[in-house]
Amino acid sequence: MISDKMLITGDEGFIGSNFVEYLLNNSQDEIFVFDKLTYAGNLKNLECALDNITFIKEA
Repeated sequence: MISDKMLITGDEGFIGSNFVEYLLNNSQDEIFVFDKLTYAGNLKNLECALDNITFIKEA
């Protein structure tokens, strides 16, 4: 099986974090997540998945 790389933006909000969890459970893709962590983003939304994703925070 070929593993693709996926970049998800806005992943720390409600919809984005649920989408990332879905991908972790249903694909073999390497997942990169990018978030500005403003009012809607909360790093705790994906706290349990941080070992399985690459998190990129906007400076």
